[in-house]
Amino acid sequence: MSLEDDGQRLRIVRVDTALPDFQERVKSLNPKLVIFELDNPRSPAMVPLLREQPGALFLGLDPDCSQVVVLNSSQHLARSMTELGQLLQIQMNSRV
Repeated sequence: MSLEDDGQRLRIVRVDTALPDFQERVKSLNPKLVIFELDNPRSPAMVPLLREQPGALFLGLDPDCSQVVVLNSSQHLARSMTELGQLLQIQMNSRV
């Protein structure tokens, strides 16, 4: 919600990974960006989505270390929502 309120042109949709059809729901949205928590027990289920959504950017948040892991790319440290918003803009712009 903080990202949505940050004034960026993002539409945020939350999909609960506990739902049996969450992968299909995510795929149907055709996302440009997928953000998930690395400590979520269902995080490994993101791997098939990564393969099936090659154009999407996948960001894994590690709340314990305040780190953002960009899958198949690089690792960044974001200490605030402002820094995370800036990181998202840089990553999204580099994919255009």
